[in-house]
Amino acid sequence: MKSLITLFISLTLVLISTQTNYAEDKKQPEKKIELDIIGHTASVNVVLVTPDGKSAISGSSDKTIRFWDVHKGLPTKKVFKGHVGAVTALAESPNGKILVSGSTDYKIKVWSIEGREIKNLTGHFGAINSLAFSPDGKYLVSGSDDHKVKIWNIGSGNAVNTLENNSPIYSVAFSPNGTTVVSGDKNGYIKMWDKNSGKEIKKLKGHKYSVQSIVFDKSGKHLASSSWREIKIWDTSSGNIVKAFTGNESSGLAFSPDGKNIASGGGYYFKTIKMWNINSGKLIHEFAGTQGAVSTLAFVSDGQTLVSGGDDNLVRFWDVSTGKDKFSE
Repeated sequence: MKSLITLFISLTLVLISTQTNYAEDKKQPEKKIELDIIGHTASVNVVLVTPDGKSAISGSSDKTIRFWDVHKGLPTKKVFKGHVGAVTALAESPNGKILVSGSTDYKIKVWSIEGREIKNLTGHFGAINSLAFSPDGKYLVSGSDDHKVKIWNIGSGNAVNTLENNSPIYSVAFSPNGTTVVSGDKNGYIKMWDKNSGKEIKKLKGHKYSVQSIVFDKSGKHLASSSWREIKIWDTSSGNIVKAFTGNESSGLAFSPDGKNIASGGGYYFKTIKMWNINSGKLIHEFAGTQGAVSTLAFVSDGQTLVSGGDDNLVRFWDVSTGKDKFSE
């Protein structure tokens, strides 16, 4: 009788153990999904918004690229991994089919928007700080700590021009008509280059410190640049400064889609985002609530939402009309 009782207890324990393991196995996929949508675990260095305005894409010092639902403010399960260094630059083709990333590992990776790594563009010997597509999507410009600006044929993956500078390149942009490449460097200079010949067309002088960001308005008539505590708006034809704003330690920079406003990110000391009306020069909003420097900004195409990333590891979505974080608790 005692042996039967022992046998019954043993079978019961086995059954309970099996059920427990089965329950744990069923729960496992939920844990995996939770990990997929946890967000970044290190500073967010770059954000952009897809042409359709539905998604934001971010690159981080945690070496990943993540996609975000603009309407919910949440990360999706789409995560690109491949760099062995911090992701410091992103650019998406105008048709939304290609994503390009740059890193402190000196690599530029070309991805399909579904996540397939298509090719690597090699030739830089320093961190990749900035990337931009030409308006027709056929060319890519890159700026690096190696003092070089490179123009790439995105189809062949070959560099068609290498532009030599005398200091690290922190920001690059293509003009809206696709004929001019612009670079901002550590010495505070902005240079305009002919895309085809590679010749320097113009040098814009006015910043005392390194140029962190440069961005064209849609018309191409104006270029905005940011540096330590100053933002300048330039007339691209004359090379003259037409507006100047003094504010926080400006890093990230973005024109509103209608070209009427400019937003800038604050550095370590201020940790805010400021938005000015360009014509009046008035401060419209100061977006507060970040816990670290704001290094990158991008407007959603409807102009109602501003996306930011920074040293607090978060991608935030701001209501432009109120200056409030749309999804903060």
